[in-house]
Amino acid sequence: MLPWALLICLLTAIGFATAFLGLAIAMPWLAYAAGHGYRETLDASSWPELP
Repeated sequence: MLPWALLICLLTAIGFATAFLGLAIAMPWLAYAAGHGYRETLDASSWPELP
């Protein structure tokens, strides 16, 4: 988890350093990656299908 936390901090710092333009790329990418990581940690096979 430490490398993931460092990557988040680094990308956020780069986003701030580029006058928030880098955040427009970094934040959606991080949200997408975090969502996929979250789904990989769960066993959702017994959950009901959403409509």
